[in-house]
Amino acid sequence: MKRGWIAGILLLVLTLGAGFGLGLLYSRHHVEVRVLPAINLGHLMHRLDHQLELDSAQSVAIKAILARRQVVIDSIWGNLRPTVRGALDTTLIEMIAVLRDDQKRKLRGMVAELHPGVLHHLPQ
Repeated sequence: MKRGWIAGILLLVLTLGAGFGLGLLYSRHHVEVRVLPAINLGHLMHRLDHQLELDSAQSVAIKAILARRQVVIDSIWGNLRPTVRGALDTTLIEMIAVLRDDQKRKLRGMVAELHPGVLHHLPQ
């Protein structure tokens, strides 16, 4: 019985590892490349100015900080996006696998509403 238990655990670990690896490979080769929208600096600064009641020196300083840091944020997000996308895709694939057809349609509708275009490459 111990041998069967160990074999079962090993099979489970190998299956999960293979699924993760395939998901990661898939995401790196099939992720749609979209340009991230840049921060609408004008809108953000308007909100900050209004809600924080910034004086002109503070407004100029914060605008410069945001503009300078946005390059770093875009770079980091560009590197993380494929990994995050792969993890989310794998999660959705696993969820879809346990749902009934009517539930799959509802989930697809929910995801499509929040994130248009995400589901085009996932199984029906």
